Amino acid sequence: TLYVADSHNRRIRAITVKAGAGGTLTSTVTTLAGNGKNATVDGALKSASFRLPTAVFARGGDVYVADGDGKTIRRIGVDGLVSTFAGSGAPGATDGPGPKAQFSEPTTLVAGLAGQLLVADKAGGVRTLALSDTSCDDGKPCTVDSCDAKTGKCVFTAKAGACP
Repeated sequence: TLYVADSHNRRIRAITVKAGAGGTLTSTVTTLAGNGKNATVDGALKSASFRLPTAVFARGGDVYVADGDGKTIRRIGVDGLVSTFAGSGAPGATDGPGPKAQFSEPTTLVAGLAGQLLVADKAGGVRTLALSDTSCDDGKPCTVDSCDAKTGKCVFTAKAGACP
């Protein structure tokens, strides 16, 4: 399945391609999430709203969405729910855990070498997000590759100088 940010329709599309007889290919486009309304609303797939989805990234059954005008990174979970994964919705370039982070306008999502999510932010360079349900709680304003589950401390696994 290929996922596409249908920006101006404010939806995330899924394109499924199947091989047919004689080597022909057929494709089916369906709406994975979004109701077309210009808002940042979490919830069930077809009830959730996006402001301006610009990029998608899929890993482990979850789909992450850069919602440019919403200034957030959204997560479409295997549980059928859309949630705000990172970003407060307020413009800025503040590092920090999930809802404390700020983005100017996230535009691109790619995988980092250590399994993290790299976010290109229009006015704030490249930011790093851990793809984990564990959140750091040590209060440090940082973007991290992972957290120590016992202490809640940020753990940087990238080479020295590679983390913002």
